[in-house]
Formats: sequence, structure tokens, C-alpha cells
Amino acid sequence: GAGPTGLTAALKAANFGRSVLIVDATPKRQVQFTGPTGLFSKALRDSAKKVDVITLRNMGLRDVTVWRQVKEMTSDVMRNTGLSNLKAVQLGRIPHLRGTARLLGQGRVQ
Repeated sequence: GAGPTGLTAALKAANFGRSVLIVDATPKRQVQFTGPTGLFSKALRDSAKKVDVITLRNMGLRDVTVWRQVKEMTSDVMRNTGLSNLKAVQLGRIPHLRGTARLLGQGRVQ
């Protein structure tokens, strides 16, 4: 998978000259290499810290507008992280596929 652990393992293995292939089931509508929900929750937390809800409410903005801004900021963080991770994978010349795989034994994958 292309979560934080899978990416780190693939990059380290490639640095040691090992053959690596990343297989990840990221949906096509999502930027690849954005990680699992753990990254989303951190991106959401960081985005929410940057929004001054009281000031925005005092300006007359409704909660739905404030929430829309937080969601947009979170999506930006996720997208930028995914693109940064993709760049690292490309620099490491690591092939990657969208999909699923199953290890059948040493050197055998389905």
C-alpha cells in the first residue's frame, strides 16, 4: 500500500537497490499517495487551527461557509502531500499501480 509505512518501506528498499513495486487501491477520484485516514485527520486538524471561527462569525459568515473553507483547506493539504509523495516515488524510479495485490509466497504476487 501507499500509506506512510508502505511509502517509507518502498523508498528505503529502492535506496538499497531492491526491486520495488507499489500497489495501492486509492480511488481514481483521489490523488494517489495521500495516505489513509490518519493523514486526513491531521490535515483537518491543521486546517481547523488556521481558521478563526469567532472572527468569521462576527463578520457574519455562517457555519456552513466556515466549514466549507476548512474542508477546502484540508483537501489542499491532502492533494499537496500526495503530489509531494508522488514526486519522491518518481525520483526513486519506483513503479506504482492502482489496484490490489496478494502475496502468494516468496516472489509470487497475485
